[in-house]
Amino acid sequence: MLKNKDDVLRFGLPKITLASISLDRSRKIGSYLKANLQTGDTVQPLDNTGGAVNAMLLARARLATPFYQDFHFYHHISNPYITRLRELFIKKLTDIKPRFIIQVDTLKPWLSGYDTTREFKELEVLLGIYYIADFKGDGYIIYKMKTRN
Repeated sequence: MLKNKDDVLRFGLPKITLASISLDRSRKIGSYLKANLQTGDTVQPLDNTGGAVNAMLLARARLATPFYQDFHFYHHISNPYITRLRELFIKKLTDIKPRFIIQVDTLKPWLSGYDTTREFKELEVLLGIYYIADFKGDGYIIYKMKTRN
């Protein structure tokens, strides 16, 4: 039985951590963005700890809205402030229409319990109308705008 982190190194096993998985994901998403971004494009991450923002930094991608994380859309959902944040986010996405949206579903600590949710129907509708899943990775999807209206 392994008793500490040094035992992992002694037995020659690769050291795999959430940080290393997130960094690998960041590199993959960043490579996709570098290959596909055009002048003037913006990107919207739907993430908080899964590597999307780091990928955007690696690719020098511009953030589409003031929201670089999405965790606040899923807790205290009956609070009028959170309701307004959700409405503002959808309005910004609708007005700006970023070319890419990166949705991360793993390595993302979801809140649970009273007054929390994992649903955001308005966002799901927006993704369905304006975007296609252009690339599916391990625990994430990169959506690309269908048309540039």
